[in-house]
Amino acid sequence: IVVTCPGCYRVLTQDYPENGLQLNKPVLHLSQLLADRLDDLPKGVLHARFTYHDPCHLGRHSGVYEPPRQVITRLSADGLVEMQRNRDNAMCCGNGAGLRTLFPEKSREIGAERVRQAVETGADYLVTACPFCKNMLASQSDNSPNVIDLPELVQMATSGKSPNGSTD
Repeated sequence: IVVTCPGCYRVLTQDYPENGLQLNKPVLHLSQLLADRLDDLPKGVLHARFTYHDPCHLGRHSGVYEPPRQVITRLSADGLVEMQRNRDNAMCCGNGAGLRTLFPEKSREIGAERVRQAVETGADYLVTACPFCKNMLASQSDNSPNVIDLPELVQMATSGKSPNGSTD
């Protein structure tokens, strides 16, 4: 079972087993599958600087930090630039736990702060491995840096087109 949603990954790998529910198949986050198959991905084809936002459920809740970074590093000719707050010290994007619905202003403040931290790196792209984080961070960015999800990064590397369809 391969999932792109870190919340689903956490539920399937932690919450289900803690409640006596066992799946008969292994569960992987897409970043883990891609990292396991790095040799199948093109090397250094993206000429841009990337930074990475650790989703709460994937990073701090599940301990998955390296696979997304391995994929980004494999695809980028210019490498990965870490934000000051990363891995177990990373901030939430502001979209988790219903915050965006219950406290929209606070949610936007948190998202804007995370985007500001990405801007400080000088990266062209802010990559995340969560569609909910991507939507939140993109809503607070003026496309500098461009906010993309990991599958979009792979699409860029394999098709030669950015997520909006333009060629690089």
